[in-house]
Amino acid sequence: MEASARVAKGNSNLIGIANTSLPQAIWDVNDPEIAKTYLLAPPLRSEYTNNEPWVREAATGIRKGAFSITNKCKNPEAMIRYADYLYSEEGSLFIHYGKEGGLWEYTPEKLMRYIMPEDGRTVEEYRSGVVTPDSGTWVPKWVRPETEGNWDDAFQQYRVRVLDEKLIPYIRQGLPQMYFTSEEQAQADMLLLDIQKYCDEMEAKFFVGDSDIEKDYAKFTQELKALGIDEMLALYQTAYQRWLDA
Repeated sequence: MEASARVAKGNSNLIGIANTSLPQAIWDVNDPEIAKTYLLAPPLRSEYTNNEPWVREAATGIRKGAFSITNKCKNPEAMIRYADYLYSEEGSLFIHYGKEGGLWEYTPEKLMRYIMPEDGRTVEEYRSGVVTPDSGTWVPKWVRPETEGNWDDAFQQYRVRVLDEKLIPYIRQGLPQMYFTSEEQAQADMLLLDIQKYCDEMEAKFFVGDSDIEKDYAKFTQELKALGIDEMLALYQTAYQRWLDA
């Protein structure tokens, strides 16, 4: 769905809650004080978390598995240098927000502030439509906290403070970033091709009611086993043990 369609749905009160970083990505909100009224959903709790608030581990900001070079590339060395640059502090800012003077500029206090688009688009519409593919697209990068937090913007500062107060204390570490060997990766790719396709199909059926999750869950798990889910879990266990040993 294009950004304009999302904003149109948001402005028509057709979206009540959204998994997004900023209100203006869904709702047409440019005033920081109004943006603050779009509250952050609190950490969820259930019997599976011993009724304690729980948030999955925070992202490291490091994006892996996002870069490849084909035989059409005339200068692989230059592309490697470019990818390497995107993991630098300067490159992190560049891939996220573009060049200085385009969508943003520095204040005399060396804080960043937006330069509002002159064509009527919101900052997020302009960022995702003109400035960078880093909006819903898997790109190589290492986004540091400074990239998001060093803004002369009331809402950005509010956002960072709310995250620190309401989410960060409840983060629980899950699986670390792990790597497969070449042989393991080849096996995982083969297994995941069918497993992921089946999971996507069944997820849709469970959500819309074409399949009853209570009645059909046993059949669902049996099919996953037939597709090799146990072998897939064994690969992850091996990689995790290798990470622990290191």
